[in-house]
Amino acid sequence: MVSHDRLAYVRLITVLPVTRTRLGYPSHLVIEPPDSGLHETSYVQTEQVRTISLQRAVRIIGGLPLTTMNTINGLLRTNLALH
Repeated sequence: MVSHDRLAYVRLITVLPVTRTRLGYPSHLVIEPPDSGLHETSYVQTEQVRTISLQRAVRIIGGLPLTTMNTINGLLRTNLALH
């Protein structure tokens, strides 16, 4: 989840999909199992920003350290031209 807590007030969250397929896109960020709680190397697709209903978020399957979230933040800023 990359959304601000304020968005949860209206029962929405903003998420980025994760894939196990390495496509080599510069907007994808590699995340490794020890850092993420996932079982395989995966790739955050920062170009695929989605806002979904909080009801669709059934369970948490992992998490990322603050340093990785800061990298994702930078990629989002670049993708969305928020400099």
